[in-house]
Formats: sequence, structure tokens, C-alpha cells
Amino acid sequence: VFVFDQNHITAGNEVRARQAVERFIRRRVKPGDRVALFGLPGPGPQVPLTANVGLALAELPKTRGSLERRGFTVVGDMTQFEAFQIARGDPEALQRALTRASEAAAAGLDVAARPSLSAIVSSTTASATSTATLAVQVAKDAARTVVGMADAEARSFLLSLTDAIRDLAKIEGRKTVLLVS
Repeated sequence: VFVFDQNHITAGNEVRARQAVERFIRRRVKPGDRVALFGLPGPGPQVPLTANVGLALAELPKTRGSLERRGFTVVGDMTQFEAFQIARGDPEALQRALTRASEAAAAGLDVAARPSLSAIVSSTTASATSTATLAVQVAKDAARTVVGMADAEARSFLLSLTDAIRDLAKIEGRKTVLLVS
């Protein structure tokens, strides 16, 4: 059983993963063996256990990679790792994000059609202290948004995997599950 965690494979890297699985199927699957192929969460291949290896190979190109390691936020782009650090209270990660956003705004690198942190901060007429507090809060909120999206994607994959495994449990016999993530 081959399971592709499509949310955690970077777009483009799924090609190498597909090639590896294809080589394995062609070289190691023997007559009488059955294979299954799932790209989770969908859309993607959904091939239950079958002796038709050709079907699995034909569906293999439907796997995709959709991992975005960066979230685009009001403070600019933020890596998922950085967002998790900020959400956990890492002051250095927060400062790096604020500094990067400030430098990008000063250089005029704000992304079009997206409000920048500098625009939000400059729109306030409050004191420097409350402006800094607002900037910190905006950055923390942006990090929580990125973290929430990453968590939702992980939950979606795990729920899909649970469904696939539950269906396989109904079929008698031993199975080997290979997770590609």
C-alpha cells in the first residue's frame, strides 16, 4: 500500500517520489501480489488493493505535491517553522519577522493588494509604544494563522489516512504500508 502525503510533499518533488514508487512496483511486485495507491488528501489516486499493477502505475501520475513552506501574511511571507516558533513564544523569531517586514516596507517591497505591516502601523496615531505593541500583535496573529492552516492540513491528511487504513483492515491478510511524505 503506497500512501502519498500530498500536503507535505513540495510541488515538483512528487516526481522523484513517483519515480521511486514506480521502480519499486516494477522491480519488486511479484505475480499474485496486490498493490494499493492513495494520494491523500484528494484529489489524487485512490486505488484499493488490486492485482492489476498496470492500474496502479496508470494512476501514479495523479499524485501531486502541494506543500507551501511559506505562508503569505500581513507581515510578509513567513515560513511554517518560523510561525510555529512565534506561536510558541520565541521572541527571537518574532523579532526576525518584524525586522524583515520593516525592512521590506522600507525598501518598498510590500506585496501588491495585501496590506503591509507598515501600513497598519502607520495608520495608527498612537504612541510609539502602542504602535510597537500593535506590530507585535499583528505578527503573532499572522503566525497563528499560518500555524492553524498547517494544523488543518495535517489533520486533513490524518483523517484521510485513517479512512484508507480502516478500509484495508477489512481485508484479510498482512499488508505493508509505505508512507511517502
